[in-house]
Amino acid sequence: MTERRTELTPEPVPGLREWRRILLAIAMPAALGLFGLLTSCGTQQSGEIRNAVFIVVDTLRRDHLGAYGYSRDTSPSIDALAAEGARFDRAYATSGWTMPSVTSMLTGLYPSEHGVVRPRTALSAEIPTLAGVLGENGFATAGVVSHIVIGKRWGLSRGFDWFDERNAKGHKGTSTQGVTESAISMLERLSAGEQRFFLFVHYFDPHYTYQRHEEFDFAAEEAGRLRGGEEIEALRRLGTDMTQRERDFVQDLYDGEIRHTDAGIGRLLDRLKSLGHYDDTLVLFTADHGEEFLERGWLGHTRTLYDELVRVPLIIRLPEPAVRPVIDELVSLTMLAPTILQLLGLEIPPSFAQPPRVAQLLADVNASSASSGENRILTEVDFVPVSKFAVKKVTKQVSLVGPRFKLINDLLTGTTELYDLQNDPAERDNLAASDPERVREMTVHLDKRLREAKSPQSDPPELDLSETEIERLKALGYGE
Repeated sequence: MTERRTELTPEPVPGLREWRRILLAIAMPAALGLFGLLTSCGTQQSGEIRNAVFIVVDTLRRDHLGAYGYSRDTSPSIDALAAEGARFDRAYATSGWTMPSVTSMLTGLYPSEHGVVRPRTALSAEIPTLAGVLGENGFATAGVVSHIVIGKRWGLSRGFDWFDERNAKGHKGTSTQGVTESAISMLERLSAGEQRFFLFVHYFDPHYTYQRHEEFDFAAEEAGRLRGGEEIEALRRLGTDMTQRERDFVQDLYDGEIRHTDAGIGRLLDRLKSLGHYDDTLVLFTADHGEEFLERGWLGHTRTLYDELVRVPLIIRLPEPAVRPVIDELVSLTMLAPTILQLLGLEIPPSFAQPPRVAQLLADVNASSASSGENRILTEVDFVPVSKFAVKKVTKQVSLVGPRFKLINDLLTGTTELYDLQNDPAERDNLAASDPERVREMTVHLDKRLREAKSPQSDPPELDLSETEIERLKALGYGE
């Protein structure tokens, strides 16, 4: 475990705000955010929020969780958290792979704003992070991650007092046990002090390669040509030639990975309870992206912006029961950083609060806001594989997601897709040719949003990767 500071001597913690004061603050324009969704029914809550625990699971599809209607028992701990909190039904990651998505969560910025979009790019030191802002306000901060591209080398450890990335083991290992043990150790250390605290925990195991877990095994011994544990490239070579039995087998293994990870999350939350902090801690749960299982001929992620990749689970558990257990409004994970600060009673820095990230998207916190034409968010992917000698472009797409329609523009091929998510949630019927007026209107809005997102911060430092780092990235599927 690497310590970022040997002593914790931040400024004195400001007085805690009770929920009545938070509700009053929410009426102010600068405070309009996700918390407004949680309190829009007008019910007052009296619980105090001293701390925050933020859990992210890599490569986790929302439709494989019981809380989102899945029939298999993959997620009892996550489902229990959802039963006590608010489940967001239309939450979107900012990208279809880990690095840009997690960076957005921790900065409140879209990929076009923070610029961390490719394996060789790192977060600029000029961009404030959630952990950094919390540390400046007297919080003790700790992070546990299991993916190298959200570690110290790429700038995501900045602002954490303690940061552990020893469990970034790649595809061939399993890391849930190590992540959980480290997170519990961090939690015990944080709770032993008098400071308010923030703990960020990132789990990796649902990410391919899909490993078998005997205690949570939903898969048969074999299926056709598959035995379990095949590397992703081997599965991709089979591609659309996979039989339905083989496809089901891959997803059975994936479900076992989810159940294994869920058990680790359950252990962590149980320890939070036994330490006496469950009832004064904000708990957020989400995923950085989902996974494609050959719905369109591709197995994995990084390539597209369809909902199986970018529509993710989001659960927020407050010290008191949520007044709206299911929230249908369209939200972006860029909203999480300002929301955490707001719920903890802290001032939101301008970099986290500029419209349309929070205020404009959620200016109307009533249930009817789901139909607002202004409630539109970005998703982006600008993926370039890494190699020792060169890089080549593979994917560069941008998307505007609205209350009903979704536009996807491929900036390399010039193709456009338009989907009616209400009547075609699987995104099968491209309406771009039959509805050109809507395409034009949404493209104008999308282009405007992208222009607003561009800034000097969008040009991050490029890493001079070692041969070892390149090989690690290639092993993770980020190579040519």
